[in-house]
Amino acid sequence: MADSRFQIGQRASFARTVTGSGVTTFARLSGDFRPIHVAAEYARESPFGQRVAHGMFLYSVGCSMLEALLPGPGTRQVEKELVFLGATPTGEEVEIGVEGTEPQRHGNNCMRRMRERG
Repeated sequence: MADSRFQIGQRASFARTVTGSGVTTFARLSGDFRPIHVAAEYARESPFGQRVAHGMFLYSVGCSMLEALLPGPGTRQVEKELVFLGATPTGEEVEIGVEGTEPQRHGNNCMRRMRERG
């Protein structure tokens, strides 16, 4: 059964500043301690010139908005395609948005296909 709150073309977005402490916490939780994420001195010498966020850290921030903003409680992702277009340095504000593109049946559930941008 389709969720009546879901509308094709429905969009939501929010902005968040990527902090060094957030990236460090994500490194601890994920076990990904690559120096580009956690070692300031190493990162200064990299092509980025500073620490950058894990791509999956940004993805997880985007996931949190699905249930909070679009379309609301009970929203689940069944499938996701990710494309990382560039690095996000610590201290940078990012806007993360999603758009409902089409509802799809998945077993007994109606899946909301979302396109993430940001």
